[in-house]
Parts: sequence; structure tokens; C-alpha cells
Amino acid sequence: MSGSQLKPPALPGVSDLIFETGLSYAYIGRENTVVVREENTKVISDLYGICDIIHDFSQNARIVATQLKKRYEQRKSQMDKLRADKFSQSNEQKLLDFSKADQELEQSGLSIRNNLERHMLDDQPEEFLDYLKRYVTEENSYIFAEDYHGIATLCISMWLYPHALKILEYAHERFPRHDDITLKLIETYTYADNPSNKSKAKKLMESHFFIARSESNIPGFTVESKSRHIAHGNNLQRIFKVYLMDYEYDNILNIIDSYEKLNVLARNNMIIDSDKAFSKWHKGDYEEAISLYKGLVSKYPNEDDMRNLGLMFFNTGEIEKGYQIYELIALAWFDCDALLRLSSKMADDRICRTERGLESTRASKHFAKRVIVPILFKAIDLSPNEDTIRRVKWTLRGIGGRDEFEFIQKNSHVPQEMFSILREERSKFYDWSNLEYIEANKINQNDISQLNDLLSERTLQIIREEQEVSLMAGEV
Repeated sequence: MSGSQLKPPALPGVSDLIFETGLSYAYIGRENTVVVREENTKVISDLYGICDIIHDFSQNARIVATQLKKRYEQRKSQMDKLRADKFSQSNEQKLLDFSKADQELEQSGLSIRNNLERHMLDDQPEEFLDYLKRYVTEENSYIFAEDYHGIATLCISMWLYPHALKILEYAHERFPRHDDITLKLIETYTYADNPSNKSKAKKLMESHFFIARSESNIPGFTVESKSRHIAHGNNLQRIFKVYLMDYEYDNILNIIDSYEKLNVLARNNMIIDSDKAFSKWHKGDYEEAISLYKGLVSKYPNEDDMRNLGLMFFNTGEIEKGYQIYELIALAWFDCDALLRLSSKMADDRICRTERGLESTRASKHFAKRVIVPILFKAIDLSPNEDTIRRVKWTLRGIGGRDEFEFIQKNSHVPQEMFSILREERSKFYDWSNLEYIEANKINQNDISQLNDLLSERTLQIIREEQEVSLMAGEV
């Protein structure tokens, strides 16, 4: 039997050549053993020697195989690591750079606005200002026009007008054609009461709306002004507000005149007529102002124009009509402000309503106080805060309300209960008929269209009333 016939298969990971070499010697020794037996010429000790040789060869084969297997496993581990690293690198190349994305998100205008708003709502002015300075910088390229607009608006809400101006001026440099930034900058200039900002506001406003100055320095709209949507009511109000900063009533009237000559679609007659009436009034043209206000409040009844019409009546001596307009405001907008304004005019112009109708209180300050005090304390009842109490005290000074001062001081810890306490403890000292009339005739505001119709109707009744209400002179 030859060695080649007994050759075993190679094990995985072990060189065939090594096994062939090592086992061949073993087979040769085995054959020699057979020969010795056949010839029977060797002693038993020789047989042991041959067995030792065979054992040595087999031991060497195991050592070589173990070493090769170890080297194979090491090599396999290295290859697996190389494949894993290559796979990992391939995946990393396909992923977004989230570290950069995180930075962009942190510095984005939207994120900054949200965080500033959170500090504002949490009443954290120091944190608000610190965050503003850290993130709103010239180096931050992730803030856009609408973000600057929103951030500036938040600054104004926090009374940080200089910061808002700084932000808007920088934004205007970056986005000079962005209308919202320009308009917000004009508006913010008007908040700061100093000559420099007033001049900037006027210059920027006239440039933006293509307002040209004549040789005599009179401002007026041009054909190009139409492209700026000047027919939009908010834009007209912005323009008028800038001129009102320096009481330029003549310029407002000139602007209105040029506007009417452009034949712009008149969607805003109310705004035009309101500012025209206001300017005419302050220029001393009372007759024209009253005529404009009458037309306004009969078509578009609103609190501001109605109050101005009432003031015009008071200023021109038509006290009864002025009072009725102020009373109508109180009936329609039954709130603290309306009652305080009405009581103030009652004190200043010495008129009130009693069970007998409208009466003069000029001859008796005591009677005026008896009628006015219930209305003043009803205002506190509607809005029990320090500002209301301050305004009430101001009116009380003019009507000799020393006892009422002491009453307020005594009950300052329960402002929300002052009215009920006054009515319970001091009711007999006052005339409640004026307040009771107002409370009984309040206008329901559930339907705005009906409210406007009713206000127009009642205003026209007051305006068209030919018969003068006789004012009673003397103490009542």
C-alpha cells in the first residue's frame, strides 16, 4: 500500500502541502514497520523507535496546523474589519451633515423669534436682551427680511425701541426693496420723539411712496405713487401719521388734495375725510370740520370720529349736542374709558342728565358732584386698576370730591368692591339717575351691522335736532 493511496483530505484553513509532507513521512514509517515485521530482522526496541518517529511527525503536523489556523483567523478578522470600515465610510457619505443642520437651526430667524417670544411671554427682559445680542448679529446669515420684521416687532413689545430701530435700519440696508421692512422702519421712527428720527421718517416715507415736493416745498402724490398701493387705508394712515408728528396739517391737506386728483379708486373715503376733518379742525376751520365729521359718523359711526365730533360741538358752544354724542358713545361702548370721558366733560362743561332731561350744573358744583360720582365709581367697577383710580381722582379734584378721596383711600385694598360699598354706605349722598339712564339704555353690540345702523340713526337725530335744549341755570 503506497502513501499516495492513504492520503487524507486537507482540513479547511490548513495547507494541503504541509499535510502531504507530514503525513507522507508517517506513511513511510508505517510501511517500514510492516517490512520489519515481515522480515523479523529488527528487535522490539527498533519498533519503539519507529513509533517515536511517527509520533514526532504527527505532533509537528498538529503544531503547523494550529499555527496556520491561528494565522487564518487573524487574517479573516483583519479582512472583516476592513470590510466593516469600508461599509461604514460608504454610509457616512450618504448621510446629511447634521452638525451643520443643527447650527443652522439654532441660528435661524424662526428659532430666534420663537425663543425671543418665549422670553417675552415669560416676562424675562434680561434673558430677552441677552439672547437678542447673542444671536442677532451681522455674522448670522440665517436671518431673513421677515425674521428681522418679527424680531423688531418683539423688541417694540418689550419697549426696546432703540434696538428695534437698529435691527430695522440694518435690515433695510440688506433688503432695501422689502416693503414690510421699509414701512416698519417708518412706523418705528415715529415712536421716537426726537427731531432726527422725525426727519428720517419723513424722508423715507416720501421716498417710498414717491411723494414729490413742489418748488414751494409742498408735498404731493405723483403718478408713480399708485404703484405703492396708496389707496390702502393703512398706507394713508402711515403717511398722515408722519406729518402729524410735527403738526403739519397743511401738508396733510395738500397730500389729500393730490390724492383726489389721481382719481384713485376711493375705497377709503372714511380715512380721507377723517384726517381732512381733523386737520381742518386744528387749523381752526370748525365749520368745515363739523360738516365732515357729521358726514362721517352718519355713514361710518366709530368711537374716534364720534368723540371728535362731540369735541367740536363742545368747542363751538353746542354743549347739549356734544354731551349727547359723548353719552351715545357710553351707551354703545359701555366701558371704563367711555364713562370717564363722559364724566370729565360733565365736570368741565357743567352739564348732566337728570330725570327732567339735560340740565346745567354751572350754578352748583355740589350738584355736579352728586351726579358725576356714581359714574366715576362705575368706571372703577368696570376696570378696577390703578390707572382707572388715578383718572377718577383727577376728575374728583375738579369737583371738590374730598370725601370721595378718603373713601378711595379707605377701600384701596378692594377696588373691585368700591362701587357696591359706595352704593350701600353712601347712596343717599348722590343722584343716580344719570348712571341709571345709561345702564337702562345700553346698546346691544351682538350684531355689529345693527349697531352701526342704530348709531347712525341716533347720531343723525342729534345732528338734525333744530330745537335747542334749554339749559337750566341756577342750583337744582
